[in-house]
Amino acid sequence: MTAAPEVVVAIGPFTNLHRWWAPRMPPVPVVAMGGALAPVTHRGEERTVETNVGLDPEAASWLFGSGGAVTLVPLDVTAAMVVSADEQARLSAVVPGLRAALDGWPHALCLHDPLAVLVALGDVAATKTARRLSVSPDGIVSDGDGFPSVTVVIDADIEGARTRAVEVSTAPM
Repeated sequence: MTAAPEVVVAIGPFTNLHRWWAPRMPPVPVVAMGGALAPVTHRGEERTVETNVGLDPEAASWLFGSGGAVTLVPLDVTAAMVVSADEQARLSAVVPGLRAALDGWPHALCLHDPLAVLVALGDVAATKTARRLSVSPDGIVSDGDGFPSVTVVIDADIEGARTRAVEVSTAPM
């Protein structure tokens, strides 16, 4: 990294953050989409493990225990970012290949990562709380005594965030 970022938004497994910055976090905030702090129904199944954390629980454990300025946007909040048929049509009109990718996809389109980006930008109303989190080897996130606290988004203006994400994505460049 040649430039110092103002914030890092982690929207996939936290492997690269762990590789680049372990053992110490840099002095920049990290907003991470990941984890499930409560069971959540997503894509027709009840989930207790979210993909980004489940793919690299060690990196997630390191991130949550790093003591850095970490804000977590968990699946139990992002799963509500389901777009309507109209919004999906608007997105498909401007995002190359989206319509083809969604043909035959049995689930609703859900904008998990855009919510994390909007939280990082301060562009969505969100309720946050401090929690001390640990991660089990199988990717289950739970309260972890003795760990540094991270900021966790526990609620957000989902309708406003979804509208904003679609608006930004379909705006002419």
